[in-house]
Amino acid sequence: MNCGFRCREHRLAGWAARVVVVSVFACMLLVLFSGVAAALPIPVPVGSAATGGYPYSVCVQGGYAYVVGGSDTLQVFEVSDPLHPTSVGSAATGSWPNSVCVQGGYAYVVNAGSDTLQVFDVSDPLHPTSVGSAATGSYPYSVCVQGGYAYVVGGSDTLQVFDVFDPLNPTSVGSAATGSAPGSVCVQGGYAYVVNADSDTLQVFDVSDPLNPTSVGSAATGSAPGSVCVQGGYACVVNSWSDTLQVFDVSDPLNPTSVGSAATGSGPGSVCVQGGYACVVNSWSDTLQVFDVSDPLNPTS
Repeated sequence: MNCGFRCREHRLAGWAARVVVVSVFACMLLVLFSGVAAALPIPVPVGSAATGGYPYSVCVQGGYAYVVGGSDTLQVFEVSDPLHPTSVGSAATGSWPNSVCVQGGYAYVVNAGSDTLQVFDVSDPLHPTSVGSAATGSYPYSVCVQGGYAYVVGGSDTLQVFDVFDPLNPTSVGSAATGSAPGSVCVQGGYAYVVNADSDTLQVFDVSDPLNPTSVGSAATGSAPGSVCVQGGYACVVNSWSDTLQVFDVSDPLNPTSVGSAATGSGPGSVCVQGGYACVVNSWSDTLQVFDVSDPLNPTS
């Protein structure tokens, strides 16, 4: 899975829901830093810290958590001691930063209000510095970085590919049409997985040639899919209006197949998968749920 442990965002439940999205990472932090055994994880709050207004997205790498939100800032928290996360640095972003992904000493942020992909040097996490940017389509919503390329989806109903081998000069090199209202992208093994909230689809793109991303497969989801996370040969999708976690077999990316599902709380907005477990946040019932997906055909809460 790209970008280590990561949350995904959704475009359906509005500002209040975005605050909830960040909480999915509590489970991931617990697993990552507290040495929890392989038994079913019990999500327990172990620490907290104040953020700026309306935190939207979080990515953790190397003992630091990177948060973007409504205060138009990238905030850096030291989380090596998860009981005492501490704000250690920040930098101004563009308008309405929606998603952040960290890779190789750089943080990649998409700004929905200013229609930009922005790159920050975070080699010194205490002093994040904006070093490059590029124009995106309208309302970029989600970014995922893998192998020197950044993949962005958003309101222009496109998957855009940016060459970020030189992070100071991100360059748009390819694009492909998505379904309507793509809200989340996850890249694994030469394929990009996109969920389209208005067309109720999981769409698979071959990105082995990033300059020519090609739609190669799709499958029907539940109503208003808001987030996708891929691990191994399975994609986990949460459907915000049908209140389900859906599991797809993507071992053949050209023929993604729904193989299992489970009821979630109300308005699931984000899913993150790690080590046989899927963490889901439910925006309208204000809950974090943990599902055992070690048997993908029978996900169990």
